[in-house]
Amino acid sequence: MFADQELGDLVLMEGLDVDNYDLPPPKMLTHLNLSRCKDLTDAALRYMAGPLANLKKLEMANLPSITDNGLCILLGTLPSLTHLDLENCAQLTDRTMSVLAMAPCAPQLKHLQLSYCEQVTDFGVGAILQECGALKQLDLDNTKITNAVLADAVRLVRHRSQGSPHLRLVCYDCANVTWAGVREVLSLNAETKPTSSTNSIVRLKCYHGWQKVVDAHTRRVLRGDIAQANHIEKDWAAWQMCDEEITASGNMSRYREHRRLGRRRLAEIGELDPAQVESRRSRCSIM
Repeated sequence: MFADQELGDLVLMEGLDVDNYDLPPPKMLTHLNLSRCKDLTDAALRYMAGPLANLKKLEMANLPSITDNGLCILLGTLPSLTHLDLENCAQLTDRTMSVLAMAPCAPQLKHLQLSYCEQVTDFGVGAILQECGALKQLDLDNTKITNAVLADAVRLVRHRSQGSPHLRLVCYDCANVTWAGVREVLSLNAETKPTSSTNSIVRLKCYHGWQKVVDAHTRRVLRGDIAQANHIEKDWAAWQMCDEEITASGNMSRYREHRRLGRRRLAEIGELDPAQVESRRSRCSIM
């Protein structure tokens, strides 16, 4: 455990005897890390409700025993919260997301980590996106979200107030997110036409094989090169549809030629070293 009374930080680690430490008063805490305290239960969360009004950052990753019942009570008593880490809290559901969306902290919440919360779906995430207008990062890898969340995120973020930040949305390894959903994000981002002071976009982090194309598109949107961004999006979509057809046909010679052309296109948009294009060992990064 590490405690700093001046800074208001408290990090608890499993197995330590807290009786040997001078703990800062609860009202002084601004950062509380309870991650990996596997024996923490809903009873502890209910006990914490009330005296932590100044808490800004709460880390509760890898807590297998906590449920909606305890966390929903606690969230209503944390009006200053801006960072919340719930990674791999496997029992949490959309009920917690709905309560968080209506909690006092919702308007200023900036970072929310929900990776491996495998019961969280579009319904819960949709409520968060609707109510948490200051959100800068949302981690959703290994959740049950679908393509619908991606499109909703872009539409909601573009209507944020002037000067609002872009939203970094992480959706690695989401089984229900497909290339078609990623394409929708690219298309809607290009329609947003962001400037330095208005119109936020979604900066997507997705399946690694698609990421270079997503990043290339995002850079062009941010610098206002919408025509080139649209060209990348349409080329990539055509490539994906062709890839599905070739894979289904089982024609390996056509499959290899398709990959070679994909590497050439990446080189053309500056996302791959041209020297790699004809290398038989290089892999196509837009698969």
